[in-house]
Amino acid sequence: MSRNSNIDERKALLKRAAVDIINEKTTRLSVKSVCEKAGIKRTNFYTYYPFLKNLLDDIVRDRTYGDDLFFSTKEEWQKYKAEKAKGHVLLPDTVRFI
Repeated sequence: MSRNSNIDERKALLKRAAVDIINEKTTRLSVKSVCEKAGIKRTNFYTYYPFLKNLLDDIVRDRTYGDDLFFSTKEEWQKYKAEKAKGHVLLPDTVRFI
């Protein structure tokens, strides 16, 4: 897997975790809660997003420009990225829209 794929995958996990926390309304949205939910270290979070606001901006930007699919599993994400790279876009079995 290329470095860019790893970055895309981690960012997608962070975005999905943030959306899940917002939808659940049981946990306060914070860098710590997002990282715990995504299973990603805080240092990696700060590599991609200097502040929580930047993550939220990225979610809004994805939503605005049509890349608003959130995948239920890592395998669905990898299949989507592989097909997208070939020029095909397949919707995963489970899709959540925010």
